[in-house]
Amino acid sequence: MVTSDIQVGRVIRIGRRWVDVMVNQEVRRIWTRPDLLVRAGSYVKIINDQGIALLPSDQRYQANKLH
Repeated sequence: MVTSDIQVGRVIRIGRRWVDVMVNQEVRRIWTRPDLLVRAGSYVKIINDQGIALLPSDQRYQANKLH
């Protein structure tokens, strides 16, 4: 069975092809694709430190770690 580590964080800074995300009171820099539109304040899901997914903006996320 494959286990995946999924973390949810809030975008606090944006640069060219990277975003800084606050996860568990810690800032992490994540590299993004050029075709992905990310805004400050949005939430992203980080999967196994390799991929990210934008979460819908109409929902508030309380958990920093999902299983």
